[in-house]
Amino acid sequence: MNFLGVLEKINNVLNAVLWGPFGLALIMGTGALFTVLLKGFQIRQFGAWFFGSIKTFFQRKDGAVSPFSALCTALAATVGVGSIVGVASALMLGGTGAVFWMAAASFFSAATAYAENVLGAKYSAKNKKGERVGGPMYYLRDGLKCRILGRALSLSFAIFAVFATFGIGNAVQINAIVSNIQSSFPIENDNKFFYSLSIGIVLTVLLGLVILGGIKRISAVTEKVVPFMVIGYLLCAFLLIFMNIERLVPALLSMFRHAFSFRSLGGGTIGSAITWGVRRGVFSNEAGLGSTVIANSAAEHKSPKSQGYFGVFEVFVDTTVICTITAFAILCSGLVDLESGKVLAGFSPSTLVGVAFRESFGAFGGFLVTAALCFFAFSTVVGWSYYGEKAWEFLFGTETVALYKLIFVGFVTVGAIVTPSLAFSLSDTFNALMMLPNLTGVLLLWRQVLEK
Repeated sequence: MNFLGVLEKINNVLNAVLWGPFGLALIMGTGALFTVLLKGFQIRQFGAWFFGSIKTFFQRKDGAVSPFSALCTALAATVGVGSIVGVASALMLGGTGAVFWMAAASFFSAATAYAENVLGAKYSAKNKKGERVGGPMYYLRDGLKCRILGRALSLSFAIFAVFATFGIGNAVQINAIVSNIQSSFPIENDNKFFYSLSIGIVLTVLLGLVILGGIKRISAVTEKVVPFMVIGYLLCAFLLIFMNIERLVPALLSMFRHAFSFRSLGGGTIGSAITWGVRRGVFSNEAGLGSTVIANSAAEHKSPKSQGYFGVFEVFVDTTVICTITAFAILCSGLVDLESGKVLAGFSPSTLVGVAFRESFGAFGGFLVTAALCFFAFSTVVGWSYYGEKAWEFLFGTETVALYKLIFVGFVTVGAIVTPSLAFSLSDTFNALMMLPNLTGVLLLWRQVLEK
């Protein structure tokens, strides 16, 4: 077994521990606790956080990152491969029941996202360049009364965040772009490595031009790309579902039936449905990881509460809307055995959605998903590069940020040639490692979340 094979085997064991009962209880329990403490505001204050977030789209402030730009940067990082490949992965590994648990996790995670972003606003600061910065590393360090614990948690989060940027924020996204381009434009297998390498080099150059420009260039790119790609993708997914409307009710029944079934159904047992539904939901919306707080903290907000609303809006758009619609597009495509709850054999998570669209729209459907996924993944890499930059800056200072950017951009080529399973597995591990210090701090600071 080669080095990568050994690494993947070890990482799978670690993943089983981190995403076992404790990890799932932590992420779901935190969301449930804040849902209770905030008196179910996800429903009770729907108008406030939904329309309040939309209203800020049109508010700009000269010389600062606008709330809309910050939101788009955060959405760019969350609306990525997790919204397409992550959903397909959840279905393949957890069965149709995973869709229910992904939606359930997003409901509770919205409260966690609110708490994170409120704390992020309260403890944001200015760096040496005069830029507003923030995120878990700041509220962990400055918010906790026990300075030793706060410092330990903040350093742990920043370190894990830097490593996570090379997984969820780089390798997984780049790998998905490469897989889908190769699926739409196949070549001889003997040349596959060089094909992947060539795509990686092109992406390295393109991302370098954007990432090396800093947060304002990142924001300028994402606020133009994100609305277009989200609306276009959703319209096509809705059309696919409408074209196969007769399968919608059976798909809903299958989802609920297998979400609570204790029968052994391969990937559709209740244990795997919960595990993969929650796991891929977190992978997609990042609530509990603390990552999106870094982007939102860069904007000038009226109040911590308004920034908290942004966190809820991001989870709603990413998981409740995009991931759920993606799931039903797959379920209505005929590629899933709704009786057993399992995806039919012969597909991979990276290409399943493309095949589903191709079944309904022909070759155009496959190209459409490839284009959407490339936009989604590209914008995610751009957004996550900023997260890693700020975590690196927290650890090593603003003077060394250029080094991180060069390493991150250079790693794009590596992401193009690693196996998808290893890329996803490493991402899951570092997601969990980010989650542990972040949620520990959020739970300890719960009183500050509730302050008016």
